[in-house]
Amino acid sequence: MLIDILSPIRVLALAFIVMGFGCSKQSDSSSTRACIPGEQRSCACRSQGSGVQICNEQGSALGVCTGCLAPSTDGGSSVAAGGGGSNAGSGQGGTVTGGSAGVGGGSGGLNSIAGNSGVGGTTAPLTETYACPTGMTRVHVRDVWSAQANPTLYGSTIGSTKLAMATRPYVVILYDTGNAFTGHAARRESSDCDWYSGCINLTGMTQLAVSAEATPCDRDGAPISGVFDLSHFASLSDVWLDYDLQSNSIVQDYGVVLATPMVVGSGHFRVTATKSDVENELCAPGIPDSTVPDSYSKIHIRWLWGDPAKSGFAGNACELYSFGMTTPPYPTALHVNYSGDAYCAPPCGGGWALLELQNGDCPWYSLLVPSDFNSCHMANVMVTYLGHNTLADNVAVHPSTKGPYWISYNGASMLTTSPPCDANKTRLLSQVDTTNPGPAYAGCGH
Repeated sequence: MLIDILSPIRVLALAFIVMGFGCSKQSDSSSTRACIPGEQRSCACRSQGSGVQICNEQGSALGVCTGCLAPSTDGGSSVAAGGGGSNAGSGQGGTVTGGSAGVGGGSGGLNSIAGNSGVGGTTAPLTETYACPTGMTRVHVRDVWSAQANPTLYGSTIGSTKLAMATRPYVVILYDTGNAFTGHAARRESSDCDWYSGCINLTGMTQLAVSAEATPCDRDGAPISGVFDLSHFASLSDVWLDYDLQSNSIVQDYGVVLATPMVVGSGHFRVTATKSDVENELCAPGIPDSTVPDSYSKIHIRWLWGDPAKSGFAGNACELYSFGMTTPPYPTALHVNYSGDAYCAPPCGGGWALLELQNGDCPWYSLLVPSDFNSCHMANVMVTYLGHNTLADNVAVHPSTKGPYWISYNGASMLTTSPPCDANKTRLLSQVDTTNPGPAYAGCGH
């Protein structure tokens, strides 16, 4: 169901858009336009809750009501269902959300997937394919920070900081030191794996540095390395970074940010675009661990910048204009900043929301929120990708709220704003879902 999270002082909150069926199509009965092309309007669903309709390119009619939940089958979870698409039958395509299949039928609408129980139904791939958006390179980095790594920086002092990361990092971070230290998070490639990877546009990046975060909260990071150059790999699909040999010089080779560079080359840190160089060290294919630690709760965040005409769910349509890319596939991580008020002090500045399934289809990211928000019952959340922000105000993160929650964009396209897709024009979210608004299947938004 949908719930509104309202503050007595501020009526701002998390908001999200969904995908499905249930509302009748509206048409223009006069010579004037019925709606503005690309405009999004709220609509009531026949099943439960509310969804969204998008005006067609001619402005003559609103599309079907998307974002409606279909009832589950045989103990299955509720799933989002899509109306028939231009190349699809008229059946309602459910999605698999666990052991049970969704509502069956013909192929669903855009970005929906027919359930196994439906005639001709299929499931989305549950294995990781590691596909990146066009123009991006997947950068793979092997753990050198934790006590479980070999060789390792664990126990060493870098600069003035002694590294004491007992277990594998939560994320590895690559910093674009030439662009205000913009961070790009690399997510673990599979459960218990010592390799991490993320999708990054390397074009124009002349200096990079790496670090790692021990926990989902930005407060337990390793020292940032010296800089190195990956720009000559920009046209390639993959590049791997690890330490080449057992060596007592790993601390010196790691360098110190803005002081001494990382030493790259034979017998030092290795950078290669040839997979066979590292083939024997890579992890077996798998999916990441989705367990939520006792001291955290989970918030799912859906990609906010997509084009609804292509994705089938709401977005501000700015990804191509602002980032020079189109989705799917989706980038690996979003950064989230926390803030409170006079009565609420967040335990850290923020954290990373990580793509839940790198299968070239899933748009959902998981944010693990620390439960030690003191007496907080609400917090403000700023979801950020490459400097473009979306504000979620008064988000319930206190342990008493239990969760999980699903948040997504519910505004209009920002391509028509002036200037278009203004990075400084914060968009507000206004609702939170307590069930997945779609898409949903095992491993994705689930």
